[in-house]
Amino acid sequence: HSSGIQRVKNDKADSAIIAEYAWRQQDKVVPFEPLNESLAQLREIFLYRHKLVGQRVAMELRKEDKSQSNKSKAISFINRKSKHLIAEINKTIAECDKAIDSIIEADEELKENYAIITSIKGVARQNATCMLVYTNNFKKFGYDPRKIACYYGVAPFGKQSGTSVNTPAHTSHFANKLIKSLLGQAAHIAKIYNPEIRDYYQRLISKGKKPQVALNNVKNKLIRIIVALVRKKVPYDQNTYKYYEEREVIERKKNEKLIYC
Repeated sequence: HSSGIQRVKNDKADSAIIAEYAWRQQDKVVPFEPLNESLAQLREIFLYRHKLVGQRVAMELRKEDKSQSNKSKAISFINRKSKHLIAEINKTIAECDKAIDSIIEADEELKENYAIITSIKGVARQNATCMLVYTNNFKKFGYDPRKIACYYGVAPFGKQSGTSVNTPAHTSHFANKLIKSLLGQAAHIAKIYNPEIRDYYQRLISKGKKPQVALNNVKNKLIRIIVALVRKKVPYDQNTYKYYEEREVIERKKNEKLIYC
């Protein structure tokens, strides 16, 4: 948006420009909906737990590094204290998990959606909590899996302009790295232990997809399944997976027809 040539530069003039821009764009306004009390508490404990996990990893790496050094009183002291701190961090993380479970248990809507999400083999407490918090219990993105995938940084986008620009679709670096890494962990587990997801991943590999591309497809697949199940309020099983797999194929063919009409 260009404001044209501005000969005056002061707070009053800037306020007028901002007000005019807001008035012209009011049809695009999306009202902000804050997290309710349960989700706000859940978010704080979830992020606190994440920091504790980071501290534990740092302590374990330092302890491992020092244990390979020459033994001395100083090294023994560091190892002893590190072991004690790691034990305390583990204890606090366990308390965080109990607090998370307690908050979810006390809220019927969160409890129902949490049970649905965790019914998918490969998606456990941290990923379920993360999705509930960052989607505002799925209200933030209007149950749109594409928007959620974009926020997670796993939705591929290409670039095309005339004949000179034709970049293949790829994921963007603009993403919430925390939630993207958690979803990546879920995808890794699901492609090993979830029979349907494992078959889906192997089909992609057999078609010549690179492992990282296939894994990103699994991430998107998990998001689409979760959103569909939460919207319909049904848990995951083999039959529901097949049903939504068929629906997905139908939707894809429908979109292809629209493109070429």
